[in-house]
Parts: sequence; structure tokens; C-alpha cells
Amino acid sequence: MIHLFLNAFSRLSGIGLMIFSVYYGVTHDPENILGGFFHLPSFIFVVLGLIGIALTSYQIEMLTSVTWNSLFLSPVVLRSRVQKMEGILADLADLYYQRGPIALLDEIQKKKLPSLWRYLATQLEARLPLHDLQALIQIEGKRYNERLFTQIRILQGLATIAPAVGMTGTILGLLKLLRELHAFETLGSNMALAFITALYGLLIGNFIFIPLANKLNEAREESMQLLTQALSWLEMVEHRKPAGYLSRAEHKKIWR
Repeated sequence: MIHLFLNAFSRLSGIGLMIFSVYYGVTHDPENILGGFFHLPSFIFVVLGLIGIALTSYQIEMLTSVTWNSLFLSPVVLRSRVQKMEGILADLADLYYQRGPIALLDEIQKKKLPSLWRYLATQLEARLPLHDLQALIQIEGKRYNERLFTQIRILQGLATIAPAVGMTGTILGLLKLLRELHAFETLGSNMALAFITALYGLLIGNFIFIPLANKLNEAREESMQLLTQALSWLEMVEHRKPAGYLSRAEHKKIWR
């Protein structure tokens, strides 16, 4: 019930933001374009219009996840974790062969390894069969990959929509220009205002949404590499292969 209420409220809020953005952009004067570039009503029109479209098009939970992951899921941090794990996989295998899952869990907690490995060691300690653990990680990994792909597509979609929102502002600005065509003293500023929203749409789409989508895709690839490392390690210990096996074997690509 709360879920339905939140989504209904977000859609109504999105519609309200779109209406307000059009009203605010159209009713404010075209004066005070700072530096010939920045005009607050036009900027608010584009930004609030995009937020309104996002709220009416997607569920609030998905938008929250997109915002959080695009801002805070760092591919650099994830890449460093991949590199760190690459250097200790063989040592973890040796520890597991010699002292078992309890010692493995202690070592993982001591070195503060990613939570995936704590989960893995806990399940090994509970004597979950290795092939079942591999299947669980594969299932969850594919779900996580699909969620990130969906979030990337949302950002790419907003990048595509942003110039269209800007062009909508341009059309509204041209209508306002034609309405005040008799006022020659405001003709230049009206014309500038008519096209500045298109510029804002292009800038927001190409310099905000597209870089965020690329960043999230890099983070997705690094996250999948972490999962692939865990699966390769489980396959190695399941077949009791030597610890140096992972340095010679190529990780499987199973996520696409």
C-alpha cells in the first residue's frame, strides 16, 4: 500500500513540476541573462522538466537507486578491490585447503574483504555444497547485472530526452518572441532566451547524464569482475585444483 502511494505521489509531483516549470519559464522576463549565458528561469524550466519526466516515467525506488549508484558507486574503488582480490585469491585457497572455512572467514574479516567474500565464507562454514553456492552467486549476480543495466538505460534515456526538453523551451520562447515582436528593444534578448534552453538541454544531456551512465557502466563491469573472481575461486576449490590455477586460468564471462 505504501509502495503504491509513493509511486502515485511521485507521478503527481512529476506532473506538477512539469506544469510549474513551463509556467515559471514562460512568465519570467528574458532580462538578466548573466554573462550572456545563464538565465535562471530557463535553467529551472529544463531541470524541473527533466525531474518531472523522470518522476512520471519511473518508479521512485528505481530513481532512488539510480541516483545513489550513479553518484556513489565508484568504479575506481571497485577496481582497486578487484586488484586486491587478484593478489590474494591463491592465498585464500591455500588457507581453505589447510585450515578449512572457519580460518578462511577469520582471514576475510581480518583483511576487511568485500561483503561477498564474507557471505561466501559463511556459507562454506555452514557446509553449503559448493555447486549450490556457485548457483546462488550466479543467480544474484545476473539479477544485480540486470538492475544496473536498467539504471544505465534510464540515464541514457534522460540524456536523450534532455535536448528535447530544451527544444520545447525554445518553441515556447519563440512563441513569446512572436507575441512581443512589436517591442524591438526586447527582440534580441527574447531570441537569445528562445535558444538558451536548447543549449541547457544539450549540456545537461551530454555533460551530466551521459558521463553518469558511462561511470555506472564501468562500475557494473568491475562489480561483475568481483563476482566472476568469486565463482572462479569456488570452481577451483570444488575441484581441489592448486592455488596457482587462478593465475593461469582466464576468468569466465557469464554475465552477458
